This record gives sequence, structure tokens and C-alpha cells, in this order.
Amino acid sequence: MKIKAAVLRRPGGKLNIETLELARPREGELLVRIHSCGICHTDEMERQSPWRTPIVLGHEACGTVEEAVGCPDFMPGDKVALSYASCGECSECVAGRPYACRIYRQLMDGMRPGGYTPLSACGEPVIPFFCQGGFAEFSVVSRRSAVKIDPDMDMTLAGPFGCGIQTGAGTVLNCFAPLAGQGILITGVGTVGLSAVMAAKIAGCYPIIAADRFPARLELAESLGASHCVSGPDLAAQIKSISSGLDFALDTSADDDLRRIALKALGLRGKGASLGFGSLPAFDDEDREAEKSWDGDIVEGRVVPQSFIPYLIGLWKDGRFPVEKLITAFPLGEINEAFRANSEGRAVKPVIVM
Repeated sequence: MKIKAAVLRRPGGKLNIETLELARPREGELLVRIHSCGICHTDEMERQSPWRTPIVLGHEACGTVEEAVGCPDFMPGDKVALSYASCGECSECVAGRPYACRIYRQLMDGMRPGGYTPLSACGEPVIPFFCQGGFAEFSVVSRRSAVKIDPDMDMTLAGPFGCGIQTGAGTVLNCFAPLAGQGILITGVGTVGLSAVMAAKIAGCYPIIAADRFPARLELAESLGASHCVSGPDLAAQIKSISSGLDFALDTSADDDLRRIALKALGLRGKGASLGFGSLPAFDDEDREAEKSWDGDIVEGRVVPQSFIPYLIGLWKDGRFPVEKLITAFPLGEINEAFRANSEGRAVKPVIVM
């Protein structure tokens, strides 16, 4: 079938709306009519230096199942959010850890086993990023990428649960699992960081310290549950004036200086984690003596989307996880403006609506 999609043909270039050919789903796959798809920081990184072009970016999509082949749990008409892909066969997947799938990186790069891709342009293969390619009218995805959601869920909000939102919230609730009253620092409050702020509030953390260079994002963090917001060159001093030793620190900025500040802000046996690319912070003797730890390889919040996304959506329905405050909608034809708004900090979570 012929579909419209936003195609990237050169690193750092614009995305052009083109007509592509999409193959029918194979066994274990779904054809999904895409309603919307969020722009994630990973999409921007891939736009700047893709490993292969042409490519259709987008991996935070949601939509309606049109066809299901060998997928008894799905039927045409089901509303689904799309998340990361996994093989379902390796030891990690079998053990219930699909986020640690042995071929996760290959699937993230958009190549199914055997090098197959359902997208093409005039016979030329086109890569669907994350085996999803969400900036398109339709997508063929593995059933393991799909999460059934409530039919009454706002489909402009649902997509980002599949990556950025579950990553931030999952790291706090699943990896840190804080007790009420424990303190946390979150450096970088884009979608992932703000999702972590909301999760920390749900867990009863105090203080919840948000650090960012964009004043508007700090204002939003405060409205979502941050007890303190800090910014500027004296960041370390500001944090120390609030707490002499925090239980947790989460860095989403991929900035070495901020990650080092976050490490120093931890107290005795404090735990830190990095989300995004960058090196681990450098430990000194004081950090080691305090038995601090830092996890630099957390993927997708280490959550299973099929259980965690419905849990978060339940919190949203209860008014405890107001993701609508993060989202700005753009039509597909304005996708390049949406990317600019994201990189310039004018939109926290741009969502492309088909």
C-alpha cells in the first residue's frame, strides 16, 4: 500500500513528506494506522547523524490496528501505543527483560532479523527507526511493540508513553523505587526529566529538586511536583543549601558537568543514574567512601511496556500524571518546525498528528 511519511535522506537535513510503499504485515506483525507520534531526543540525534538513509524517524507512535497477522491478542479497531521492539526469543526476553533484548540495538536501528524492512521507495529500502517509523500514516510493527490502551484514551497524548515518559517514570519507580520522604535531584527536565518529577511526586519523595537552563521548564517542573528548582553557575551550592545529601540523582542532560554535580549531591549510599548518552561521572575517594553508586545503562526505564504503560495511563486518568502539560501538537506538514521547537526548548514534547 502507498502511504505518506516524513523521510530523512541526508544527515542533518530536513524531513520531506514523500509517498512510500508499505508491505503487508508478516506473521506476528500488525498494520497500524498512526494517529500521532512524539518527537524524542533520540530522533533528533538520529536526524543529525543517521547510520543509514533514507529513514523514517519516530518511535513514540499510537494508533489503531488495521490488520493483525498471527496476533491473537489484537484485533482490528484496537487502540495501541507503540514502544520499543524486542525479539521475544533471547534469554533476556524469555526471562521477562525485553528492555535488555540481545538484539535491541539492531532493532533500534530499524532492521528486523534478516535485514528485512517493510518500507520502500521505488524499490529502494527505507529504514523505519526503532522498527516503527512513526512519522507516517501507517506502520507495520511487531506485536511485541504494541500495547493495547483504553479506547477513550486521548490519542494525541498516548504515543510518548512508549519511550520518553516510561523511561523517566520507570527509572524512578522501577529502578530507584524510593520510599516516601527520600530526596531526589533531577538534572534536565525535558520530557524524561519531567516524567521523573511526576513519578517522584507519586512516590512521595522530598525534596524533589529540578535543575535546568530553561526557566519555562523549571516553572513546569514546579507545577508537576518539584519542591525546588535550581539553575545557573552556582548550581552545586544551591543544591547543597537544600540538602546536604540526597538519596537519588537522575541525570537526563548527557552533560558531564551536570552529571558530576549530581554525583556530588548524593549522600551516604546514594544512588544515581544516567539517561542519555555520555560518560559516567568520575568518582573520587570521598564518593567511594560514601558508597555511592551510579548506573549508566538504564534502557527504557527497565520496564515492560505492556504492564507499565497501562499503569501510567491509569495514573493519568486519576489526574496524578498530567502529561498533557508537556505536549504541543503539530501537523505532519510542520514536522521540521516541530523539531526546531524541540531543540530550542520552545516545546517540551512536540507531537506530530497525522
